[in-house]
Amino acid sequence: MIGRLRTLCAACVVVLVCQVSHAIEGLDIGAEGRFIADSNVGNAVRSQDEEGSFRSLGSVKLSYNRPLGERSTLHFWRQAGGEYFTNIEDLSNIFAQGHADYEIAMSTGFAAPVFTLLAEVTGVDVKSDIRDSVNFRLGVERRAQLGPKLTVGGGVHGVYNSADSEVFTTKDVQVFTHAGYTLLQDGTLHGNFTYKYGDVTSTGTPTLDIINASKAVTPDGAFGGLDANQLAYKVLANTFILTLGYKHFFSERMSLDLSLRSIYSIATENPDLTYKRYQAIVQFNFIL
Repeated sequence: MIGRLRTLCAACVVVLVCQVSHAIEGLDIGAEGRFIADSNVGNAVRSQDEEGSFRSLGSVKLSYNRPLGERSTLHFWRQAGGEYFTNIEDLSNIFAQGHADYEIAMSTGFAAPVFTLLAEVTGVDVKSDIRDSVNFRLGVERRAQLGPKLTVGGGVHGVYNSADSEVFTTKDVQVFTHAGYTLLQDGTLHGNFTYKYGDVTSTGTPTLDIINASKAVTPDGAFGGLDANQLAYKVLANTFILTLGYKHFFSERMSLDLSLRSIYSIATENPDLTYKRYQAIVQFNFIL
C-alpha cells in the first residue's frame, strides 16, 4: 500500500511540474532513457578479467533558459534518475545532478562563434559503497556553424570526483572536439573525439606491474572482492575516446540517438598497461 502511495505521489508531482513548466516561459521538463552495452565495464587490463554488462538509465530533467539580450543566454537544469546493471547489480546507482552555463555569441551573424562557460555537480549513490561520490566539472566550450548543415566545436573540461574511497577519488583534464552534419531535415550524423589526461580506475587480478603503477588499491566487492582476487586500483593514464553516432528527430521535442564508442587508455607509469572497452548506446529524449 505504501509503495502504491509513493508511486501516486510521484506521478502527481510530475504532473504538477509539467503544468508549472508550461506556465513559466523558458521552463521545461523532460525525460531520458538510455541503454548501454559495455564490453569491459570494470576497465580491466587483462582479457580474462574483462566482463561485459548491459545497463539501463532513466532520468527526469527540469531545465530553464533565460535570455540576457540578443547574444547571450543562461541555462540551468537539474536532473535525477537511476541506473541499473543487469549482471553486476552492485554497480547500480541513483544520482542527482545540477548544471549551469552561460552562453554568448560573438555577433548576431549566422556563422558567429558561440562560447559557453559551464559548471556542474553530480551526486551518485552506488550499491558498491566505495563508489559513492560527488563529481565536480568546470569547462569552457566553443562551437560554430560552418554552413547550413555543418556544426563544429570543442572545449576543455576539468573534472574532480570525490568518492568514499581513495581509489575512486579521481581528477582529470579533458580536451575534445566534435562535429555534426545534418541529413535531410530529421537527422544528424555526429562525432566526438576526446583526449583525457588523469586518473583511471580499473578492477582486475593484481599483478606486480599493476601494483607498482597504482596510486591506490582496494578490494572491489562489486566484482567478488578478495574471494575472487579482484582489486580496484587507480593509475595515471592518457585516455582517447572516439564516439560516432546518428541522432534522429521525430519532432522538436523528441529524439533518438544511436552511437558507438571506443575507449583506450595507456598508463603513464607503464605503457604495457592498456585499457580497452567498447560501448553501444541507444538514447531516447523527450520534452513534455
